[in-house]
Amino acid sequence: MTINEQILAIIDKRQQRLPTVDNRMARWRDLDKAMSDLETALTPTGRRSEKTAGAIEALNRIRESGVHDLISARLRVWEQVRNRFARKTVNIGVSGQEKVGKSTLLQTVSGLSDNEVPTSINRTTAVRSRIYHDPVPTAFVTYHSWASFRQKILAPLYEALSQRPPPASMEEFESDKVTIIQPSPALDPKDDVRTLIKDLEDIRKALWSYRKLLTGEKCSIPLKEIRALIVFPTPGEENPARPYLAVHECELHHPFPNNEVVALGLVDLPGLGALIKDVDRHHLEGVQNDIDLVVMLKRAIEHPGMAPL
Repeated sequence: MTINEQILAIIDKRQQRLPTVDNRMARWRDLDKAMSDLETALTPTGRRSEKTAGAIEALNRIRESGVHDLISARLRVWEQVRNRFARKTVNIGVSGQEKVGKSTLLQTVSGLSDNEVPTSINRTTAVRSRIYHDPVPTAFVTYHSWASFRQKILAPLYEALSQRPPPASMEEFESDKVTIIQPSPALDPKDDVRTLIKDLEDIRKALWSYRKLLTGEKCSIPLKEIRALIVFPTPGEENPARPYLAVHECELHHPFPNNEVVALGLVDLPGLGALIKDVDRHHLEGVQNDIDLVVMLKRAIEHPGMAPL
């Protein structure tokens, strides 16, 4: 079998299981509806009758048992399974430190250029990107809203530095001076408090460059315009623009040059150089169930145990 045939066989085998998944989900939904109907029928509107008293007591015990939470949890799991099986691609996450060839690998597979997938020589990527084969090149950008930016970007830093929530509004954040009340006891020993303060201050000072982007919207833009939204600023710039802070995720669509891998989806997982605390967790959030395999690229190094061939 060719590579493409193997990928398509995986996708086909998944989709064959969709009816089974749909059946399981329908059963849990039927149970959820039956529980809701029972509650509606037995909710007392006045004095209990002897006929309903026992049923109501039984219903109360069911409520206390947490069965509704169990049903909701099971439905969430099956929804994740269904989304995975319904996908038209096998998705591979690509991660690695700077200068190990991650961007080069992504460019080779996708046919994208340094403009869309920058190498470490030309300012590295700051935003998680999904890359798919598509005859029509385009980019889709999903922006943070102020609420998601506050929760995902600011809250971890404020919690680590002062054990308090971030300012409620953009205006308050813009004028807020970070004061360490008491660092969180959960603060990782490897985190330098001074570095975290500087990171938060850089985010605050750069608000001018991304505040208008915090719309929570998803929009399409030409691929040639994506670079300005996804790269770190050039080192040494004074209060540089940081529009990438407003970008939650982007999708890059481009015709792959090799027909053998057109059914692959690539997920670029950046990290190093970011101002975002726990950046690895940040970029993995939301894709745990959307990635089939993660490739970690590492630089080859000489080792005493490795004899030359």
